[in-house]
Amino acid sequence: MQLSAQIESQAIVKAINAFQDEVRWAPSKTIRFQGKLAMQKVAEFTPPKTLSQGRKAVARDIKRAVLPLRPNDFTNEKIKKAIKAKDYQGLTQSLRAAGWGRLEKVVPFSPEAHTSQRNRRGRVPNRNGVRFATPDVQELNAYIRTVQGRVGMAKGGWASSIIQLGGKPAGWVSRWSGQGSVDDSTQSIAPSFTSTNKSPWTAQGDEDRIIDAALKSRTTSIYSDLENRIAKAAKKAGLN
Repeated sequence: MQLSAQIESQAIVKAINAFQDEVRWAPSKTIRFQGKLAMQKVAEFTPPKTLSQGRKAVARDIKRAVLPLRPNDFTNEKIKKAIKAKDYQGLTQSLRAAGWGRLEKVVPFSPEAHTSQRNRRGRVPNRNGVRFATPDVQELNAYIRTVQGRVGMAKGGWASSIIQLGGKPAGWVSRWSGQGSVDDSTQSIAPSFTSTNKSPWTAQGDEDRIIDAALKSRTTSIYSDLENRIAKAAKKAGLN
C-alpha cells in the first residue's frame, strides 16, 4: 500500500475564487499563481526549515537512540580499555556500575538500534538516559551521514508541483522532486491541480496537521492581499 498526502482544502478554494472575482485574470493564471504560492507555503511548513537544521536533527535523533562511546570521553582506564577492545558485555557491566542505571545494553552498532526506537512520527523520544550505547563510532557516524543524505525528501515531495506551477525550490529540496507528483489540469476549461507527496514522511502521522496549518496561513494571506488590492483601487478611484 502506498501512503500519500494530498492537497485538499475548501477554504483556500473559496479564497482563490474571491481573488479571481477581484483581479479578473484568466482562471488558469489565477490557479497557477495561487497554486504555486500555496504549494510553496506547504513546503515551507514541511520539516525541516533548513538543510542544516535537518542534518542536526538527524544526528541528534540517532545519538539519542545510540550513544557513541569514545575513550577520550572517560577517565576510567578500565572503561577506556573496554571501548578500544569493543568489549560490549564488559562495557555494559562497567557503565551500569558507574551509575548508568537506564542503560539497557552496549551493542554492536546497527541501523536497527536506531530505527527500533522511533515512534510513529519517526522520532526517538527524549528520555532521561539512553537505552543503547556503542563503541562502534565509525559505523555510527557513517550511518548518520547516510541518513543525513535523505534530508529534504519530505519537502521534495511537493517540489514537482512547485516546479510545474512555475516555482523554483532550493536545490536540496528539488533533488527529491521524484518523491511527489502533480495532476496538472490548470489549462483546462475548469482549471485545477492535485499535488501528492509520496515520501516516507506521509506515513508519520503529522502530515495532515502540517498541511492544514500551511493552507490556513496561505488562505489568510490571500484575504490580506485582497484587502490591500481593494484599498488601493478605492484610493485610486478617489473613494477614500
